[in-house]
Amino acid sequence: MVYDVAASVMAGIPRDRILAAYPTIKEYHLDLAVAYAEANRLQGRTRGISQ
Repeated sequence: MVYDVAASVMAGIPRDRILAAYPTIKEYHLDLAVAYAEANRLQGRTRGISQ
C-alpha cells in the first residue's frame, strides 16, 4: 500500500482523492509514503497488470 500511495502522490493525483481512497490514513502519511518509497525502492522487474 505504501508504494501505491507514493506513486499516486508522485503522479500528481489530488491529495483529497488519495485520502478518500485510503480513509484510514492522514494527510501527513502521504509525505511519509513518498519518503519511504524513495528511500526503499522496489528491486527487480515490475510485474504487468495481468501477472
